[in-house]
Amino acid sequence: MPNKIKILHIITRLDKGGSAENVLITFDKLNKNKYDTKLIFGRSAVSENTLKTIPNKRLDSLIRDISPIKDLTALFELYKIIETEKPDIIHTHSSKAGFLGRWAAFFVNHISNLKFRIKIVHTPHGHVFYGYSGKLKTFLFVFLERVSSIITDKLVALTEGEKKESLKFKVGKPENWEVIHSGIDLNTNPAQKNEVNIPRAYARGI
Repeated sequence: MPNKIKILHIITRLDKGGSAENVLITFDKLNKNKYDTKLIFGRSAVSENTLKTIPNKRLDSLIRDISPIKDLTALFELYKIIETEKPDIIHTHSSKAGFLGRWAAFFVNHISNLKFRIKIVHTPHGHVFYGYSGKLKTFLFVFLERVSSIITDKLVALTEGEKKESLKFKVGKPENWEVIHSGIDLNTNPAQKNEVNIPRAYARGI
């Protein structure tokens, strides 16, 4: 049997919500014979039962709000985790984890002695382009998304609208984006679970 593809997912919070549910569904549905996955998440109100079947590590330094000390700590800790785990792919989720996780992987690729290059995938799960967090913070996040898209192999949008809006704000190029809709599994037979289509984002252009 060929070696499994090792994927490290990084998300800030696992609280109830669309991005967390999307990540957990991905863990549940990915073909475990093909993929070896692990989850890195920040401070969250999540039950142990939710994570009992998911290899994971919690980083208390990985928080949603901007905090220079904690953010630098999280960047360093993510660097060490990625360097140790040596994943084939890191897949980041949401803005804060997306920025720190992608740059940590970038530094591992260029500083450590890995014999291969880690591929970087990012799903924004929506965006902060319209000033919900105030003009200064919005400007900062748009700037960080633009810069971080340069080091990203594949960007994943949940809808065509999200992709178009991101491109309007000059985040990535059209060929960098893959649209993968979140959906409902209508198969009622638990013995015949449908595999999610996220692997195409790992395969195309990488």
